[in-house]
Amino acid sequence: MVRITLTDQEPPTTWNRLAAHEYGFYANVNPNVAHPRWSQASERRITKGGLFSQNRIDTEMFNGYREVAPLYSNMDLTRYY
Repeated sequence: MVRITLTDQEPPTTWNRLAAHEYGFYANVNPNVAHPRWSQASERRITKGGLFSQNRIDTEMFNGYREVAPLYSNMDLTRYY
């Protein structure tokens, strides 16, 4: 880490620069909120069958990284998904 900058505004991110109407600053995966173009309720695992295999599983909140859940404890996760 070279530098830390504190600001009172949300800086632009890769996701909201590329598709601001689809991704907010947090760009979280919330299986309970549909993405504007698709459901986030399930995901396709990339396996030996390839990307287009039918091997779908239920999406976990925060992609399964439960350690980050406390960071979002007081947020409306239907708005800031």
